[in-house]
Amino acid sequence: ARATADPHLMIASGACLEHYGAAEPYFPVLEALGRLLRETVADRLISVLETHAPTWLAQLPWLKHPGDREPVRHVLGVTKERMLREMAEALEALTAKTALVLVLEDLHWSDYSTLDLLGMLARRREAARLLVVGSYRSVDVIVKPHPLRGLIQELRVRRQCEDIALAFLREPHVAAYLAQRFGGHAFPSELARAVHQR
Repeated sequence: ARATADPHLMIASGACLEHYGAAEPYFPVLEALGRLLRETVADRLISVLETHAPTWLAQLPWLKHPGDREPVRHVLGVTKERMLREMAEALEALTAKTALVLVLEDLHWSDYSTLDLLGMLARRREAARLLVVGSYRSVDVIVKPHPLRGLIQELRVRRQCEDIALAFLREPHVAAYLAQRFGGHAFPSELARAVHQR
């Protein structure tokens, strides 16, 4: 998450992680919320979560509640469906006056709950100033039986998403990245070639 010059825009990002066991449900979304909670919108976000998504607030136990807010107690009746509904309602309330760009990276490693949330958000008809940008490696989705493939196909058919394939970087792009990332270093030209080949 990061503050923007525009007070009517929030940007939050989270990334899926490659895992070998069970993944934490909604991990990249919780990461994005956690980052937003460290920004100037924290009080507003906490208020929205308390009102519309208390089960999500309970997933952030490290959160210290300012002022007279009581810590969220154990929430009864938590189901996957309830969490989906709560987050959809919370995002509608949060984006009533402020636009949100939610960036979720490496969706080819995503847990199924996150994909269910993305599908639900895409299908909702209620107005929201929300843009979800997701990145994934298409080869991983094609080669491995991952439910992201089915979700993307469904959203494409319903015209609820835009799929933008990115071209591979060329050697000059790699050289420009190295020059920017490691400014002041005079790398030999062979380095960009070697990095590009790998």
